[in-house]
Amino acid sequence: MEWLGPLRQDGIMIGPSADLFQPNQLEAAQAEATRVRGDRFARLQAGLESRDRRQAKGFLRQWLGRHPLYDGQSVWADVARRLTPLATAYLEAPALLRFYNLWEVLPTTQPPCRSQLWHRDMEDTRIVKAFLYLSDVVPGAGPFIYAPGTQRGGAVADRVPDTFIERTSGWIRASDAAMATIVPPVEWRGAYGPKGTLVVADTAGWHKGGYATSTSRLTATWEWTTAQAIEGSRFHALGGQP
Repeated sequence: MEWLGPLRQDGIMIGPSADLFQPNQLEAAQAEATRVRGDRFARLQAGLESRDRRQAKGFLRQWLGRHPLYDGQSVWADVARRLTPLATAYLEAPALLRFYNLWEVLPTTQPPCRSQLWHRDMEDTRIVKAFLYLSDVVPGAGPFIYAPGTQRGGAVADRVPDTFIERTSGWIRASDAAMATIVPPVEWRGAYGPKGTLVVADTAGWHKGGYATSTSRLTATWEWTTAQAIEGSRFHALGGQP
């Protein structure tokens, strides 16, 4: 399956991770996710570790912490090295790994907020973000949703929906109705798929996700930007940098 062409055209590509991963890489990621979640949950339950109360997104659990220590021997770094050539080709510049993490989106009964609303990431003019599904993502599991063609160079990149400033975050957001004036809802790309699905998207285009209503979503995620990005690494300053 060809990834770069669709990514350039639509700003998103969804397919099986086996297309880009080495043999057994998915199984290694799944095993490490199970270990990390189990170890950290046990520490939380035992009172050996406190929950990060600075986390603004109550619906999102970051199992590697808000600022992970970069570990070049980890499966997360191993996958990053595998995907970096695709990121570099898309960015048309050396791709710099900004972060990786293990995210779990939790079901909520509250209205959508923060990144569950339409928005664009602003740290660079082009951004490559990859999501590896470590659980099945079905309706109700908070899928990543993308408005194709809204990335730089896309078919509707020059069109901007009506926006508002979200009071709780200060970020620019757009409603579903506003986004529908730019890209019809029937064309929105909902990234559903079984465990092992890989989603690669330019998140400088309009997107939203993580609004789970019935079941959680476990995802490993990576992000690459260029040297021109206005924000640097999210890795912990004490850790080795990629």
